Parts: sequence; C-alpha cells; structure tokens
Amino acid sequence: MGLRARILLRKPLTEEERNAIGFGLRKFCNRVENGYFDEEGWDFWVSNGQAIRIKYKGPLRRLFISFYASDEEINLREARTIYSCFGWRPTSAFTVGAYEETRVDHLLLGGLVLNIAEQFNGLIDYQGYLTPGRITHSPQVTKRKLRSLKGKLCTVTSHHQFHVSDPIFLESWLQHPRFMMI
Repeated sequence: MGLRARILLRKPLTEEERNAIGFGLRKFCNRVENGYFDEEGWDFWVSNGQAIRIKYKGPLRRLFISFYASDEEINLREARTIYSCFGWRPTSAFTVGAYEETRVDHLLLGGLVLNIAEQFNGLIDYQGYLTPGRITHSPQVTKRKLRSLKGKLCTVTSHHQFHVSDPIFLESWLQHPRFMMI
C-alpha cells in the first residue's frame, strides 16, 4: 500500500497529543475521516501543501496516519542502534503514509512527516534504505551523497537494513532534486 514512514518517539503519544495531530490535519486537509485500515488513525486528502512547506497545489492526494499497535512496537535491537546514533532510545512509534507513489506523494508525505517529527521531537524511520532517486550506485557513492546533507542519518540493520534520521536531515533531503521517501 503505497509509501510509509514511522515517526519514532521517546514516549507514547497522549490522547491530547493525538487529538492535536487530528486538529492540525483538519486545518489544511480537504477531508479527514477515520482510517480505512485503522479506526484510531485517519485517512485524509490534501490538495495544497503550503501548510507543510511543500510547493503543491493540485488534485487531491490521499494520505493516512495509523496508530496500529504493531506499528508502535520498537524492536529492542533496533532501538539500541538508534540510541547509539541519536543518544536516546525510542519507545513508541506511529505510521504516516500515502496510498500512491507519485513524486507529489513522496513530497507531501515527506513534508507531513517532517512537520509532525519536529512537533514531537521525533525521529524518522524511512521503512527502507534511502537511495537518491533509486539510482543504481555503489553503496559507497550512495553513502557519500547522503552524508553531504545536513542532519543525522543512521543505518539500522535488523532483519533488513533501513535508515533513520533526525528532522534536520529530512528537511535537507526534501530539497534534494532526487528526493524520495524510500
């Protein structure tokens, strides 16, 4: 189902914080409703990205936020690696996604994740391994390109490799001409 990323948090969101996210969505989305896959989350449609610092005005794009219990779980081994990179261990997470994978969906998802991660001092789990534009480069070339961006990026190896970053990195990555969420 499209694109997804997790926002990693120091502690679980309170009900008040979840409500604040919902209120924020209602301010700039054309429509917000209970999630199709997760009744505690939301599906929402965006036609203007200005509120999340993305230059987009066009047809409605469908995104979602999910608070499924399995999305909130943090693998202990992965948490240790994240701690070694960022100095704190995430204990909770939730998922933000887009139903499609167009360039606009990548940008809107990136902008939304950035804004929420900044709001809650979270980290971004890209749910995959970043490659600038999915170009086939050697791992060394890819690492060099990603290291040139501001912020911190950490490679986590578990049953697969994936990247985790701070919001500063995502903000810099969003400006890259080959930006993609994964």
